[in-house]
Amino acid sequence: MADPHPNRFARATGAVELLHQFFEQTLLLHGDRTAVEIPEAHDRPERRVLTYAELARRVRSIAAPLARLVREECVV
Repeated sequence: MADPHPNRFARATGAVELLHQFFEQTLLLHGDRTAVEIPEAHDRPERRVLTYAELARRVRSIAAPLARLVREECVV
């Protein structure tokens, strides 16, 4: 029989349940580590690396203006 509460273990252990929670937790634990690596390509001569801290700054800069437009939970 399937567990009617599949996320029960995650809640009990403090494990993350949603993708953004994973990034938030990893930012706190390993903000200086690589989060995204974009390889070089014909139109991009150098590879680009973003740490979790850099990624968080970029996300916040996008989220801040959007937050003023959102009144309740929704997909933006």
